[in-house]
Amino acid sequence: MINLSELAERIEALHGSDREIDCLIKQIATPDLEIMTDGGSYDGKRNAEYVKLKDLDLSDWEDWQGMGIQIEAPAYTASIDAAMTLVSNDNLTREIVYGPWIPGWVTITNAETGKTYDGEAITPELALCAAALRAMDR
Repeated sequence: MINLSELAERIEALHGSDREIDCLIKQIATPDLEIMTDGGSYDGKRNAEYVKLKDLDLSDWEDWQGMGIQIEAPAYTASIDAAMTLVSNDNLTREIVYGPWIPGWVTITNAETGKTYDGEAITPELALCAAALRAMDR
């Protein structure tokens, strides 16, 4: 499984959005989603094959892209709306504070425990993704 702390650090080091990272985040956000890895045959002699997203090894972007595996991931690292979906988890009630003095700085506070999770990156979207991953890694 993906180490959330390491992924948060990778996100903070980015210089812009990244589709590979978006797919890794999708794997964390929806681990039980089934992805078709083989479309089967038109004549019905071979059925389509599916695997749960959590069971795919996405550590080699070029390898799984080359196999034709398509993962429709929201643009978490490019869209504040997509990044916000990482925070709207029903398991935690959170408060988000954006720092106007640092555009790419976010703190998420767990309202139940008071624990805070920070993210600092070049954009608010990246910072929010990093903070949300840290909150998931509690």
